Amino acid sequence: MNYGELKTQIGDFYNHSSVTSKAGDFVTLASASIRRDVRVSAMESLTTGTLSSDVLTLPSGYLDARQLVVGGNPYEYVTSDQYQIETSDNTQEWHYTRIGNTLRVVSGGSSSYSLLYYDDFADFSADADTNWVLTYAPDVYLFCALKFAAVYMKDANAASGYEALYQDAKNKANGADKAGRLSSRSRIRAQVVA
Repeated sequence: MNYGELKTQIGDFYNHSSVTSKAGDFVTLASASIRRDVRVSAMESLTTGTLSSDVLTLPSGYLDARQLVVGGNPYEYVTSDQYQIETSDNTQEWHYTRIGNTLRVVSGGSSSYSLLYYDDFADFSADADTNWVLTYAPDVYLFCALKFAAVYMKDANAASGYEALYQDAKNKANGADKAGRLSSRSRIRAQVVA
């Protein structure tokens, strides 16, 4: 499915001219929810570099970290409050936190790093545009956009129903991706053991 087809489906589901004319707006709102809720391997990116005084500037499109390795050591996320305590105590813990558009690393210095992170999908502009979620889990976009259409139409029952359908579709997309990861790991372990 592509962006143009999604807008057409939204109009077809609601069959109301004001919904059809605002379908692009509902997709924009749905995209914001999907950015917060969906995490699949197709969104993963890897960046490497060298820290600058314990600081890593986040790449554009960064949503969440999956793994940060600094100087060959895996680091764990801590809250900014915990980070403040650890940096004032000169601890040697392998921790990091996010502050603004940066990751701050405890005792990272100017070491090399590798950041595996979830990257944002590009916004739709042309009707032919698509992304992994719209291609492989179009119900995620459709039900989320229809929820916003129902809110616009002041139809609380429909909004609630579409929200439930969205949550189910989102959970299935995230779950299927996680199951695929586990299946791949199991095959790799089986090959190593055999």
